[in-house]
This record gives sequence, structure tokens and C-alpha cells, in this order.
Amino acid sequence: MKYLPASGGSTTYAYNLAKGLSESGIQVTLMAPHYGKRAVNAKKEPFTVRRMRGTSVSLGGLRILVAAFHVWRIVLQHRPDVIWATSFAGGCVLALLKFLRIPLIGTIHGGAIHRRYPARSVGARFWDLLGMQFMHRADALVAVSAYSRKLMVQKIPDPSIDAKLQVIYNGISWKPETFVGRSEARRRLGIAETTRVILCVGRLIRAKGQDVLIRSIGLLQHAFNDVLVVIVGEGSQIHFLKQLAMECGVSPLVKIEGYVNDVALENWYGACDVLVHPGRHTPDFVEMFGLVLVEAGLRGKPVIASRLGGIPEAVVENKTGILVAPEDERQLANALVRLLENADQRACIAEAAKRHTESHFTSVAMAKNNLVLLQRLVTKKEGVHSRRSHFRQTGSVAKPDTFL
Repeated sequence: MKYLPASGGSTTYAYNLAKGLSESGIQVTLMAPHYGKRAVNAKKEPFTVRRMRGTSVSLGGLRILVAAFHVWRIVLQHRPDVIWATSFAGGCVLALLKFLRIPLIGTIHGGAIHRRYPARSVGARFWDLLGMQFMHRADALVAVSAYSRKLMVQKIPDPSIDAKLQVIYNGISWKPETFVGRSEARRRLGIAETTRVILCVGRLIRAKGQDVLIRSIGLLQHAFNDVLVVIVGEGSQIHFLKQLAMECGVSPLVKIEGYVNDVALENWYGACDVLVHPGRHTPDFVEMFGLVLVEAGLRGKPVIASRLGGIPEAVVENKTGILVAPEDERQLANALVRLLENADQRACIAEAAKRHTESHFTSVAMAKNNLVLLQRLVTKKEGVHSRRSHFRQTGSVAKPDTFL
């Protein structure tokens, strides 16, 4: 249960799923936590957002019970055709509502499965039990990558759950008119045209590996005297990373921006020469796909990323980006030198990344595959419950009402 203005992959996923389905003709209502004043969102979207009071993360497990009440009440009012849980917490909510005679779908990002199964505490076992109940009750389960599906099967070797799993890759909505060209972005940010800008976008947690990038800059700083590393994201490691940059002697070359708004992020994307995603495997997190890689690809930016998790499914090695061993700062430094010294190679990789991303990882592509899944479930439900009156017809295709 995360949504804007919260950050993270599940937040981005919920937004792009809702937007993609809405633009395909589906009536979507997105049930989201209430973040107080932070929840104000001026964007006009094609779907409805209903904020659920009392679902703050600070309330712990109580928020699941409160969210279940909100969803149950709205279901009674609107009678949706499908309910879709876009996170582990959402699945726990629907486990409490498994008595509903409505098709349920759940998205398996993999992070919660990687982190939680088997449970490490008595409290966690209760929520894991709810997660299992939801997965058994769900009519379909979506994995965001083949790696995510593989992890799920390894952690929970249950044939009944395995049979429901299908891979539908993440996609993001994009508006080229909001992209900022390199020269204009640098003018806005006050960065010289000759400066080599390396961008890293992601939560400031150990699993994202920003420290590996900082150490790699310590290895290559003598090769270039015009490098600027920009780290964007919010998280608990911001002070550690600033201290590390000082210890490595690269503090003047490293700019840790922390959280930035969409406009500022577009400027940094526009200004950068290469995006780096140096993730690592930790007990709490491993990258299941890497939406930031898609964001960079759509903007025609070459990437360097760790060869782990679902990242190799988002990056075609040596074609749309360069993959390096996790936690190997020397290999990362060598890859950076290789790209920063060769503008032609950067341009070639960037163009390939743009074509590949536009073909495979947009919200339109994701919505198309999700729409096939929705139609299958709705058709099955219609045959069982004969609820044709709850469909809006567009041509010969039934368009179901969907709650996320």
C-alpha cells in the first residue's frame, strides 16, 4: 500500500498500472494511503484516487485492518468487477476480504517474498500467513520479471500458486514533451557543457549500492578532471554517503541531492551523460527489475548497472547498457571510463536503449498485456456469475471496472 507522494518501485508501478489501464478504457479507482498534507496531488489523471485515512505506515499492522474496512465499504458501494493488489500489503488487505465473490489479482514484485519467506519472527509469520492466504485465493498473480517469478517459485514451491503466476514486465507512462535536452538542462542547472555528468537515481539504502559508485569515482578521478556525480533519492544512508565521499577524497565531485521533485529530476536526466544503477544483493532487498533503467532508456541515456536480479531483463548487455559485477567498484570504474571517453559508443547505446524501451517497457505495452489478463478473468467470472450489467462495452470488448 504505497502511492504518491511516497517513493519507490511499488508506488511507480501502481501509478503506471492505473494510468495504462485507464487509457485503455478501463474505469479504475486506486485506493491509496492518506499522507496528510503530503497527499495533495495536483496532477489530473484519467483514474480516480481515493485516500484511506488511518493507513499510515506508522500504525503498523493496524493499517491493514483499517484498509480492509475502507476497501470493503467501497466494494459494497461500487461493486467492481476486479480488485488488484499492487503490493504485499495490499495482498494482506485482500486476504481479510477473501470472502468477496470478486476476481482478485496480485502483483508479486518479489521484494517482500525475498525479505519475508520464511518468516523470521512471530509477528512476521502472521502477515506471511495472510500473504499465503491471499495468493491461494487470488485468481491470478503477476510477476514483474522472470527473476521475480523464479524467486517466488524457489521461496514458495506451491504448484497451485505457481500455476497462477505469469510474467508481465513493468512499464512506465512517458511524455516526451516533458523531457529536457542536454544543453537546456545544463543551462538550468549551471553545469558546463564539458562536464561529464554521472547520475544515480534510487532510494538511499544499502541495496542500491550508491557507496559502490562513490568508491569507483575514487578510482577514476585521476582519469578525468571534469566529472560530476549526482545522487538523487531519499533514504537513511544520506549522511553515510556524504561521509564516504569525504573519506574517498571525492566530495567535490559528488553532489547528493536527496529527494527532488519531477521537474528537478527531468533536469538531471537531461543533463547526465550516463546513468549508473550499482545495486547489490542484501537480505532485505534485491532488484527485481529496475524501473529507473527504463526511465533512462526512454530519455536516450546509456546505463551501467549491476548484473543481478531482474536487471538483465531490463538491460540488453552491451547493446542497451553495460552490466558489471555487483560490488566491484573497479569494474564499474572501467565501464565508466569506457563510456565517458567514447561519445560515439554512448550515442549508439543510448539509441538502442530508447528503441528497446519504447517497444517493451511503456505503460501502453504493460496495459496491453494486463488487459488480456483482465478480460480472461472477467469472461470467466461472467460465465459463473452472469454479471453483464457491470460492464461498459467498447466495440466488442468488455471493459471491466477495476479497483487497485
